[in-house]
Amino acid sequence: MIGITIGDPKGIGPEIAAKAFAELSCKKNPKIRLYGPKHLLKSVENGLVPSFAGISDHEAGLIAKEALDNALDDASKGNLRAIVTCPVNKFRMQTVIPGFLGHTEYIANALNAKEPTMVFIGERDGFRPFIISIATRHLPLSKVSKAISASSIALAIERTNEAARRYLCKDSPSIAVLGLNPHAGENGSLGCEEKEFLEPAIKKLHLRGINCHGPFSGDSIISENYDAFVAMYHDQGMIPAKLLCATACVNVTMGLPFIRTSPGHGTAENIAGKGIARIDGLIAATEIAAKLSINA
Repeated sequence: MIGITIGDPKGIGPEIAAKAFAELSCKKNPKIRLYGPKHLLKSVENGLVPSFAGISDHEAGLIAKEALDNALDDASKGNLRAIVTCPVNKFRMQTVIPGFLGHTEYIANALNAKEPTMVFIGERDGFRPFIISIATRHLPLSKVSKAISASSIALAIERTNEAARRYLCKDSPSIAVLGLNPHAGENGSLGCEEKEFLEPAIKKLHLRGINCHGPFSGDSIISENYDAFVAMYHDQGMIPAKLLCATACVNVTMGLPFIRTSPGHGTAENIAGKGIARIDGLIAATEIAAKLSINA
């Protein structure tokens, strides 16, 4: 059983959840449970998508939070193998949860999970799947360097290795680690983080049998033939992920007691309620959640 939360009700979450539920319900696996207001679930059963355009930002935040909390409660009790979250609006969530940074941080805090890792997985026609993680998650660029340590990089590599191993069904996936600085620091002349933190972490894990390499210059290594990549900061990882995988890019949270995924797009409020939102991202997120859960 996989749970899907509706996300921000003023975005496309209710629409794509309803459409995905209708499509996935025709399949035997995975089995789906939707989380949201009762009248939404009733509408979904009747093939309708209700409009939440008239509710306040605070009400929208409350609906999104309640759906997420209920799904987390069920997953914690073992009633769900995975959770798939439709996107939320951070501003609206902050009216309910001050300081809300994103699903990843909120879920980790609720579960007392240590340092979760954001991994993005996307399928590409005619090419191998693209897998990339972000070592520092949602941080302002000015804080990235201070957040990097040998232990944080090692943890990101380990989590990326686990995600790639499960998804690719491969015992020893090859992993390229991107440098923080231009040209991966160029032997310290453009920054010291590579020599101080990245190189020791890579060497340590390589000796433990993890097939990781680097650090490499982030502007060129993505085109190389590796199974997965580790980026240092948000945009360094997200730009190639969205360029290469478009709407089928899926966010996976590693380091939780269960798998959590989310489509790689936002709330898309400019098309909410028009009935034109695509569901391929949510379908991919659900199928990847099922695959990673089975291959645990």
